[in-house]
Amino acid sequence: MKPVITTLQKYASFRGIASRKEFWSWVLFSGLIVTALSALTFSTNNTACAYILWAVCALLTIPTLAVTVRRLHDTGHSGWWIILWGLILFGTVVYGFLSGYLLQGMSPGDTVSPFVRVSFPIVSLFAFGYSLLMLFWLAAPGKDPLETDSSIGVE
Repeated sequence: MKPVITTLQKYASFRGIASRKEFWSWVLFSGLIVTALSALTFSTNNTACAYILWAVCALLTIPTLAVTVRRLHDTGHSGWWIILWGLILFGTVVYGFLSGYLLQGMSPGDTVSPFVRVSFPIVSLFAFGYSLLMLFWLAAPGKDPLETDSSIGVE
């Protein structure tokens, strides 16, 4: 529980480092909260629960980003990599919706554009590969605590 409290104390601190224990404890803690609230929302079909779920997700966003950036610092990477990750994942979701929207109005005899048929799996694989790279970086052991590197915001 101490690593979760540490993350909450550094709510919006993007400087410094986060240990693997702090990062993965936060991921487990926030994941359990969101999963429990999601299950409650979908089982009760209550609008109030849905609003609470959205509020909790919004409140968990900043500390999740902060602890992820600090974890990247601990592994020797710039925290700016998270922006590229977010753009790739957001772009893949938007592209998927657009592809589905384009395919929705098709008649059974129409053919799907070869571009849509080929490009979406490629974009999805790229997003999956980059997500695996980020997971590898986040799971990697941290740097020696006696070393400091001012280029990545470590104090």
